[in-house]
Amino acid sequence: MEGIIQARKIGKLLKENKIIFQSVYSSMWCRCLQTSKYMDAGKTIPHKGLNSFYQNIVDKEETLNFLNNLIMKLDHSQKPILMVTHYVVIKAITGLSVSSGEMVVYNIKTKQSKYLKVEN
Repeated sequence: MEGIIQARKIGKLLKENKIIFQSVYSSMWCRCLQTSKYMDAGKTIPHKGLNSFYQNIVDKEETLNFLNNLIMKLDHSQKPILMVTHYVVIKAITGLSVSSGEMVVYNIKTKQSKYLKVEN
């Protein structure tokens, strides 16, 4: 239940700040898909490049290749893109560690990362 509350708060915060996403991508895992649903930030597109490779459930290099291919194909001149994914994927791409309810804003062009957290 805590995750649902966090997702709804994040979605509300995004709407209050008029942040509209060009696209919303998510890991194919239920929890990420549910997070995206409760954030209500747009139609979610499941993508295997956002799946967790924790404990080698899927191959790390293959997963990151799928994600990098997606990133390369995106139109970076448009609105921001939301990606709902797992700790290990966020850490691999941004170098930052996150906890439940935290987010990272990542600039694909500059490779800079910044933490965001919704207040409880």
